[in-house]
Amino acid sequence: MDFESIHLKSLRIRVYPEKHLNQIWKKWLAASRYCFNQAIAKMRKHGLISKYDLRKVVLNNESLPDWIKESPYHLKVNAIYDANTAFKASRKSGTKQPSCGKFRSIRDRIQSIKFRVEDFKKGTWLPSVTKGLKLFASELIPSINVEYQQKQKDGTYKVCVREQSWNAETQLIYDKKRWFALFPVEFKSEKSSSLSIIALDPGVRSFLTGFDGEKFIDIGNRDITRIFRLGQHIDKLISGKTALKGRQNKYERQRVSKKINRLFIRIRNLIDEVHKKVAKWLTTEYRVIFLPTFESSQMVAKSGKRNANLTRASVRQMLNWAQITFQTNSEVSWFKTRRNRNRCN
Repeated sequence: MDFESIHLKSLRIRVYPEKHLNQIWKKWLAASRYCFNQAIAKMRKHGLISKYDLRKVVLNNESLPDWIKESPYHLKVNAIYDANTAFKASRKSGTKQPSCGKFRSIRDRIQSIKFRVEDFKKGTWLPSVTKGLKLFASELIPSINVEYQQKQKDGTYKVCVREQSWNAETQLIYDKKRWFALFPVEFKSEKSSSLSIIALDPGVRSFLTGFDGEKFIDIGNRDITRIFRLGQHIDKLISGKTALKGRQNKYERQRVSKKINRLFIRIRNLIDEVHKKVAKWLTTEYRVIFLPTFESSQMVAKSGKRNANLTRASVRQMLNWAQITFQTNSEVSWFKTRRNRNRCN
């Protein structure tokens, strides 16, 4: 086997925990967030601390709440290590110490829990803690039987098997009240026999326009109008929600918030579908792809130079297409099929 040509990608699966298991996962999420924020606060005050000393400072604190102490130890440790990494990266980028690192918030759209390799077994996470609680998945959860060596009291090692486990670290992602499981999986890049070349131009009314030497190609022509209408509907719902004030309208606000979240998810799914289908088609048909940089965030920036011809509707449509996200996420498709993607101006 050619190990040099094997690479990893994340397999994302929607999971549905039962009510009590959902509450346990939320508690783990809150414990990870609390430990992460405590670690950032300590380093902002005292400077960079090694991750092992930081672990002792945070977890040995006498004022630590009881519900934090009851949470699994390694989930809290992983969050503290992530805080140490984030602080070092922030300081390396030039941020001053009192502002290094960014606190996690319960309002963050995407939150995650990191697990060790041995935490996933018997088709679930930490089964000794969640014994008897079930979860369902939108597709088959990958699992293998992993052999490992366990040290005995006499100093010898015994070969054991961890059933329905995985051979890499996994994560649980919480995104707009939806749970996703992330599994690193291997893939091998494939060689292509295609020799075609295409030059692409990102746009607003059309997602991409291209020319391959023989014909012009228009991808997603006026598809943005559907997404724009959904965005306008979200604006109306948000406007109506702000008018619902007082405790008597609490449940009505929650109902409207659910509608808003569903529309945001629908827009995100439509954009992701376009990105994935276009990346798949391009890597199937063409060998060399020229894609210019498209800094839409700079084009619509409020400060500095801005194109006066851009209307509010054009700005919104441009940001909805998420051109930078497409260029970033499609790199996996280029790499899997060994396509040559060139950035140009």
